[in-house]
Amino acid sequence: MLPMFEQVVISLKDYLSKQFYKNNSYCYEAVFNIIWHCAQNLTYPDFHKAMN
Repeated sequence: MLPMFEQVVISLKDYLSKQFYKNNSYCYEAVFNIIWHCAQNLTYPDFHKAMN
């Protein structure tokens, strides 16, 4: 099982799109902030793996 922060990034990363921002900028900002928090608590290799 993946650590919690990695799983959150994997689950939310697709919401960081221009189209989602245009349709719902408030939710985009919330997703961005959550992913930012996860990034600050993961190593770079773990974060990079989760984003790709």
